[in-house]
Amino acid sequence: MTSAQPADHLGPGELDPGDQTIFGLLLPRGMKISAHFPGIAHATGRIPAEDVANYVRDRVDSQRIELGAVGTVFPSVHIQGGDPSRVYRIEVHWAGTGTELELRDVTPPPRPVPDPNVPEAERWRRAGYRPNGMPIDPATFR
Repeated sequence: MTSAQPADHLGPGELDPGDQTIFGLLLPRGMKISAHFPGIAHATGRIPAEDVANYVRDRVDSQRIELGAVGTVFPSVHIQGGDPSRVYRIEVHWAGTGTELELRDVTPPPRPVPDPNVPEAERWRRAGYRPNGMPIDPATFR
């Protein structure tokens, strides 16, 4: 006879979602927002950094994760449930008596659309170049 755990129990190191959200990421219970500015936010808590990193891993779409001696970095992720057009860099590391979670919006700026009414030679001139790609004033590009 085996005794199965009820479905509402968490496994070892598994974190329960809390009630604070940063950029669409629901923080684990025990993490509190310590700073929030446009494009960057920090949260701290007395939770093992490895558990926080595993919690984040389950809630982001990432191609690459960097593990280091001081923490875990998710260099370019989309947050599940967040704005799908935004890209974030998330760092999880041990900081003194607890774990710090940093989220930074690293979404590339939109590329400017050239004005179709401006001739190509004029666009080159405005950028400081001749149409052959050479600088108009070589002294300014040394």
